[in-house]
Amino acid sequence: MAKLAPGLVRDSIRTVLREAYPATLSVREVHDRAQLVAGVPLPASSVRSSLRLRGEVYEQVGRGRYKLRRGQ
Repeated sequence: MAKLAPGLVRDSIRTVLREAYPATLSVREVHDRAQLVAGVPLPASSVRSSLRLRGEVYEQVGRGRYKLRRGQ
């Protein structure tokens, strides 16, 4: 897999969750949609990691389900 542009995973996830708001999405749904937004394959581990580590932006609302925090 080629090296990804800085911020591509983060920006793709944010776009996906912003479009889905206020609905929640599973990690799999976020990953699938983020790849479509990015236009390139994204490592599932990078998507999961970004969702877990960016708690100020994404809210976990159930096991494996996320949504964008209000005001993001």
